[in-house]
Amino acid sequence: MPTTRLRRLAAATALALSCAALPAPPPAPAAEGEGKPDPAAARAAAYGKGLAFLRSKAVEGKWGPPGAADPGITALVLTAFLERPGGVAKEDQPLVDGAVAWLLSLQKEDGGIYETANGNYCTSLAVQALLLHGKERHAAAVAKAVGYLRRMQFHEEGVEGRVAARGGPPVRGRRLRLRPHPARPLQHPVRAGVPA
Repeated sequence: MPTTRLRRLAAATALALSCAALPAPPPAPAAEGEGKPDPAAARAAAYGKGLAFLRSKAVEGKWGPPGAADPGITALVLTAFLERPGGVAKEDQPLVDGAVAWLLSLQKEDGGIYETANGNYCTSLAVQALLLHGKERHAAAVAKAVGYLRRMQFHEEGVEGRVAARGGPPVRGRRLRLRPHPARPLQHPVRAGVPA
């Protein structure tokens, strides 16, 4: 049962994030004397419905599986509010600011932003949300989190202070070396100007 609710929340988040990128539906034939429908208004209305659903699922300004707050899911939902066409709505600003403050309160000494598990996942989503909320405002926290994420990555050269173990499972007697995808590492931070 909790998995179903979590899937619905994730689906609603994905819907809200993708509504702005959807192509406009073909206009319905206008009746005599009526104007053409406005596709931008239709997209804004759909996005608004998605945000209303997400707003209804917030528990004390956080999101996650029923009865628990999760920093990764909270950061993902925050992204939907922060990427709203026209910016964050006035009535949503306190909700957004509270969730951002909670994420910042979770930052560990090593830079990770998570509670107990999924440090790489939660920190990546939190960096994205923090950059959308205010690049300059959260510059120190983002820099610390990006340092954590870099130490979490697998690559050949090695990094001093690496958090994750090197190498992967053996494949036909050889160790598989895992690397981040070169085209999409930290997508929002790079777009926002964080040096790669």
